[in-house]
Amino acid sequence: MRLVRFSLVLMAAFALGCQKAEEKPATPAAPTTSEKAPTTSAESAKPAETPTPATPAEPAKPADTLTVPPAAPEKKAEEPKSDVILPPADPTPEEPKKDGSVSIEGESVLVAVAAAESANLGTISGKFVYDGAPPKPAKLEITKDQEFCGKFTEELVDESIVVGDGGGLANVFVYVRSKVAATPEAEKAVTPSIRMDHEKCRYFPHALAVWAGKQAITFGNKDTINHAVKIDPLNAKNPAINNQMPGGVDIEYKFAGEERIPVAITCGIHPWEKGWILPLEHPYLVVSGKDGSFSIANLPPGKHEFQVWQEKAGYLAAKPDWKRGRFELDVKPGKNDLGVIKVSPKLFEKK
Repeated sequence: MRLVRFSLVLMAAFALGCQKAEEKPATPAAPTTSEKAPTTSAESAKPAETPTPATPAEPAKPADTLTVPPAAPEKKAEEPKSDVILPPADPTPEEPKKDGSVSIEGESVLVAVAAAESANLGTISGKFVYDGAPPKPAKLEITKDQEFCGKFTEELVDESIVVGDGGGLANVFVYVRSKVAATPEAEKAVTPSIRMDHEKCRYFPHALAVWAGKQAITFGNKDTINHAVKIDPLNAKNPAINNQMPGGVDIEYKFAGEERIPVAITCGIHPWEKGWILPLEHPYLVVSGKDGSFSIANLPPGKHEFQVWQEKAGYLAAKPDWKRGRFELDVKPGKNDLGVIKVSPKLFEKK
C-alpha cells in the first residue's frame, strides 16, 4: 500500500509540474504591439496555422509591422496636381483682335501705337449759330402725286435755311480747299458707301459729303410712288443721270471726280425735291449737323485752306476775314476748336 501511495504522489507531482510548464510561457506580457490574443509556443508550432497561398492579403496587415497606410500612395499621386503651379502660357500668342492687335497684360500694342500716331494728327471743330430769330420755312407747292405727297405738307418745307434748337445752323459744308493727302487714319474712318433716300416726297438727308472715287452713294426710294434721281454735275468725269425709281428700288452712283462746289440732286418727277452732294478727292469734308456743329478729324498738321458753303448764301463769309467763305488755319496736333461761329442773317439776303 505504501508503494502504491508513493507512486500516486509521484504521478500527481509530475502532472502538476507539466501543468505549470504549460502555463509559464503565457504568464509574462509578450514583447509586441499586437492587440491580438497571445498564442502559445505550441500553437505557433502547429503546421495547420502556417499562412497558405490562398490568403495573400493577410501578410499585408500584420499588427506589429509599421507600414504606410493604403491611402498614402493616392495622396502622393494627387500632390503634384495641387502643388505644381503652371506658369502663364506666354509662348502661346493671343488671338488677334479685329484691328490686328494683340494684347499683352491687358494693353493693346497696336492700339497704343495708333493712338500715338493719331495724337500727331489734328482735328478742327466748331459750331455755326444763326445770329437772329430763326426764319419760318415756307411750305412747298405740291404739284404731282398730291394724293400721296399731300399727306406730308407739314414736313415738305423749304430747307434752304435750317435752324435747329439753340440756333444751330444745319447743312453748312466745310471742307479743305487746298491740296492734301489723306492719312491712313482718315482712310480707315471712311465707310464704303452712304445713302440718300426719297422719303415722304423729299430727299433725306438733305446734304451729303462724299469722297469721290472711294465712296458710292446709294439712292433709295422708301415711298410707294415713283421717283427719279437727277444729277447734272459740272465735272465731265461725273456722268449725268435721270433714272426713274419705283418704290423700294435702290440705285448706286459713284462720282469719279470732284466738284468745286456742291451739286444739286433733284427729282425728275417732283420739281420741289432737292438735295445737295459735295464730292471731293479727299476725306476732309463735312456737313454741319442739326445743332450746327461740325468736326473734321485726322488732318495732317500744317497750314490748310478751308472753304465754307451754304445753299442759300453760297460762299459763307461768316467772319470778316473769311473772304468768299475761305479761311486759312495752321492745324496743330490735337484739337483745333473754332468755337461758336455766329452767322448774320444778312448773309442770306438776295443781292
